[in-house]
Amino acid sequence: MNRGNKLWVGHRMILPQYVEVLQEKEKKEEPPRELDEQWKEELDWILEEAKERQSPLRITVQKGTESSIIIGVLERMDPELQRIQIRTKEKLVNIQLNHLRDVEWVEEL
Repeated sequence: MNRGNKLWVGHRMILPQYVEVLQEKEKKEEPPRELDEQWKEELDWILEEAKERQSPLRITVQKGTESSIIIGVLERMDPELQRIQIRTKEKLVNIQLNHLRDVEWVEEL
């Protein structure tokens, strides 16, 4: 009789210290940012200037509980899909506008 792993599926347990860590991580999760008018106008201005000048940007992106910083040059803006495309040293990165937390100018790439 070969049950594989099915016998142990119902017996999984998490140690108490890990339960607390998981609960804290779930609490820290931020919902996607709402694009209010002031943020949208400021973001549009920064992105338009960066596109014209081909200036590098430092973009803080939040997806769920994960936060990351991307440094690159703006390649494309897509207002219909609410996303931008950034060229980093290694690759092209697509970013949803509601995942943006902060956008800053940087001196060099």
